[in-house]
Amino acid sequence: MRHKHLKTRYKNFTWSLFIILFMISEISGCKGFGHLTHIDMTYPKASFCEDCHIDIYNEWVNSPHAKAFTSNTFRMATHNYSFTDCLGCHAPEPTFSATQFESRNIFREEGVTCTSCHLEESKMVGPVKPTGMLAPHPVNVDDDRYRNSQFCGRCHEGTFKEWSDVKAENKHTCQECHMPPVKRKMTQSKKFISKMIVAMEDESVQKKHTFGIYMELPDIAPFHVTVNREGELFKLVLENNIPHALPTGDFGIRIVTVDILAVQTNNEIIRIKRFELIKALHTAIPPKGSANWTFSLSNTVKAVRCVISRSRVNSDKREDLYQTEVPII
Repeated sequence: MRHKHLKTRYKNFTWSLFIILFMISEISGCKGFGHLTHIDMTYPKASFCEDCHIDIYNEWVNSPHAKAFTSNTFRMATHNYSFTDCLGCHAPEPTFSATQFESRNIFREEGVTCTSCHLEESKMVGPVKPTGMLAPHPVNVDDDRYRNSQFCGRCHEGTFKEWSDVKAENKHTCQECHMPPVKRKMTQSKKFISKMIVAMEDESVQKKHTFGIYMELPDIAPFHVTVNREGELFKLVLENNIPHALPTGDFGIRIVTVDILAVQTNNEIIRIKRFELIKALHTAIPPKGSANWTFSLSNTVKAVRCVISRSRVNSDKREDLYQTEVPII
């Protein structure tokens, strides 16, 4: 009974605080929230969403989606945006149609922005049920839509087909591999009143909006590397466990580099060979497929290290994806 009484008092206190905060916001002349979902001659900008969804905005603004339109790679590949068929996926209108996206006429520099995936018929849509005291904009909850790889496949058509063709139990979705999990509140705020309101929101397990490569899946290694002796030579076999090609992608040239390094008994590292995997040149490793390379080793080698990284054309930057070391027995 005492627990129930305390719970009732807390609930009454929460509602009283809510009413007080609401009155303060009205008196202080806080602006309305209609601009968050209103479409007329314009669209809500990502900076509007940043006011309350600070963490998600900061993840998105550094992601490939935010640079989908402005990147030099895309600009050059489309001959300074003259290939308009590409714009529907690199600066899409808010839509959930299964047909080809139409491109926005404004704010194209935001690329694949918040409204591209979360605005439908003047409502924001997402997988998490709101738990806050205030609803600054209408929200629809559609958990299945946002956990389905088909959602990503509307633009990433070739990769989605590769993924769909792989027959495997407990196959990971696009979101599981490219949006790492995080437990947090949906909204954050830097302002005094809204910070108090947000403090009453429940935490939930969500997905980071980084859209990069997440290699820490608990139940499967993305790649498997073995090194076996074959006579006087050694063969390294690289198995691709991910359910799409390495590298994947429909357009442009993506380069995955495989470096085979010899670890000497004195711990000196010597590169033996470097191989480039390029889909356009038919050297990509198919999903659930493998590639192998043969090489010689001296007697002073104690292990072979395999480093997988990716780079882009006309770029010296290289991003390491995975590495492992196999001892030589």
